[in-house]
Amino acid sequence: MWDQANLAEDVKAGRYYLPGTQTGGRETIVTSPIDARPQYLLQVPGPSWLSFLAAVFTAAFFLLLTVKLVTVAVICGVTAVAMIIWWMWSTDPGPSHPPVDIGGGIRLPVYVTGPVSHSWWAMIVLILVAGTQFTCLVFSYFYLWTVNPAAWPPAGVVLPALGWPIIAMVLYAAGSALIVFVSWALANTPAGSSWPVRLALLLAVALMFSGFAAQLYGPWQTGLRPDASSYGAVVYTFVAAGLFRRCHDHHGALHAGALAVRHADRGSSRHVR
Repeated sequence: MWDQANLAEDVKAGRYYLPGTQTGGRETIVTSPIDARPQYLLQVPGPSWLSFLAAVFTAAFFLLLTVKLVTVAVICGVTAVAMIIWWMWSTDPGPSHPPVDIGGGIRLPVYVTGPVSHSWWAMIVLILVAGTQFTCLVFSYFYLWTVNPAAWPPAGVVLPALGWPIIAMVLYAAGSALIVFVSWALANTPAGSSWPVRLALLLAVALMFSGFAAQLYGPWQTGLRPDASSYGAVVYTFVAAGLFRRCHDHHGALHAGALAVRHADRGSSRHVR
């Protein structure tokens, strides 16, 4: 590379891969990890205030939690997520985008799914991280129990009725069943029958949050509070962790909600990442 005296001029003249934008925005070539063979073209976000605002509200979310301003922190967290989604939304052209010529006689797709996609591997890493986090949470529960068994649970705290976790389980299972149906419908139904799919996706979102509400109300109605004891803190952390896992799970209803919006925005998509 250092021996090519005319490298700068050749690049400026567009004599190598991706001499110009093929999609109208910023883009980069994704290659195989070992052979570095081009696999597909990835669109990346351009300059925007959205990324800056997303970073500001993300920082505010964690900083406000340290001073126990929970309500304001939650608002900042939701705003940060909205900014990130808005910022990244235009980078997914969907499977309708045709392959593009990157130079050298090579044509690459702009949209891929499965193990080739970087987002597939990102989800695998996220699942591993979530599994590690849940394992640490289980360890914390048993550790706090063994060091202070007399106050586990604290005096005056009663366990919630069994009906609430059962209701939450049924609601979560129903939402997952709807996602299984939607996954099948997206691959097997024509574009004209998209409204049942959209309604099923939105219903899955409602079922997920209803399940979370039932799971949260169970310990809450017994008088248990997260800031009153270590037992309460761990119990509510389990509840929050349960919602987090369902949000990023393959059958998570938040993913369903995003698909519902994209389904309505661009018509029927037959590929689910």
